Amino acid sequence: MSKVSTIGIFAPAAALNDQQKLESGVKYLEELGFKVKQANNLLDQVELFEDAGTFLPGDQQRRIDSMMQIWSDPEVDILLSMRGGYGSIQLLDQLDYTYLSKNPKPVLGYSDLTALFMALYTQAYDQKLELFHTPMLVELAEMNKATSASFIALLNQIDPEAYKNYQMKLNQGTKTLGGNLSLVASLVGTKYLPDFADSILFLEDCKELAYKIERMFYQLELAGVFHSIRELQLGTAFEAEYDYNFLESLSSKHGFKLIKDVPVGHGETNLSLVLG
Repeated sequence: MSKVSTIGIFAPAAALNDQQKLESGVKYLEELGFKVKQANNLLDQVELFEDAGTFLPGDQQRRIDSMMQIWSDPEVDILLSMRGGYGSIQLLDQLDYTYLSKNPKPVLGYSDLTALFMALYTQAYDQKLELFHTPMLVELAEMNKATSASFIALLNQIDPEAYKNYQMKLNQGTKTLGGNLSLVASLVGTKYLPDFADSILFLEDCKELAYKIERMFYQLELAGVFHSIRELQLGTAFEAEYDYNFLESLSSKHGFKLIKDVPVGHGETNLSLVLG
């Protein structure tokens, strides 16, 4: 039986493009027996800039205020992102990490949420507490059986009470860190990039050209990310191409194990993964 009672839905990234998917996702969670609370910006539509064609669920302050509205609700046990896309990175320098550190909660999502996850992990959670790479609200009603079973199993695994005691070390053994390749690469050189030493690094991406994928891997290598990891796991590519010969050469050069086609990320099957 799950120790989670109430799930809070928040929207730090892209705006909703199909209200039916929001409603279907809420229904999915409610049919599992969870109470669902929604941040007050889920339906907002603000264009990134004139004629950008990219829409966000409110300006930066609106998204932060709405996130904190849900986060500070004592009934909310965990937070699940409405969707990914773009926008989380805009919020990183404006979050109150002191408050988040004193009031930690499990957060679920993936893709663009990678930026927020890394900021929480390094600035609020002292690299001790776990975050959860899972499908997001607008995807829940369309998950295949394997993805749904994995998501439900993870919800049943999370213990929100454990987050209130920093002395309880949740991440025993080798840590798995990472997420979306584009977002990990975008944080190189910032205080938000974790220390990947002795970790399993998981990376996935979608709809990126082959040369852009390779350039991001070079960026990570030049930043020293591959120098001391134990293993590199690659999520199943979705409309993206990995140069496996190049990655095999990195594996040989730096002495880490390479695992391909992990069914986590933007592919048809997106199994839930614990990060941290």
